[in-house]
Amino acid sequence: MTKTKFDHITVQNDIHIHASPKSALATLSSPREYPLFLPSQISDFFPSGDGFSCKLSLPLLTETFSLTRTASDNFPVQYTATDQSRLRTLSWELTPESEREIHVRLVITIKKPRGILKTILEPLVLPVHLTQMARDTLWGLKQLLEN
Repeated sequence: MTKTKFDHITVQNDIHIHASPKSALATLSSPREYPLFLPSQISDFFPSGDGFSCKLSLPLLTETFSLTRTASDNFPVQYTATDQSRLRTLSWELTPESEREIHVRLVITIKKPRGILKTILEPLVLPVHLTQMARDTLWGLKQLLEN
């Protein structure tokens, strides 16, 4: 699902995973684990303390960003931008369904572009590619946790 607001675009996707909620939380809480499941749209990944930096490569958007773990009432694992990059938050919602099953939702928020051409084109193109990146990320996480 994609939501477009005045100043940002939010993309979210979810997946059902046959793994313990505890192992999912541990994996998502450790940036060092992320290279094991991140998709090809994300490269040059460098974990650092409670955060990480990496490069996001999508049509109409290629940028390096840095995120750090932040507290959130709505998400047990949330990373927030520490720089002026357009990617603002990467949030994980975990809903345990049993001792061996969990529902994981990934929410990505980016700032809308500036400039007339990007303002027109990007809201049409970028959400599709962000949604696919979210799906690829969740699929990679599912493969990692279920195997």
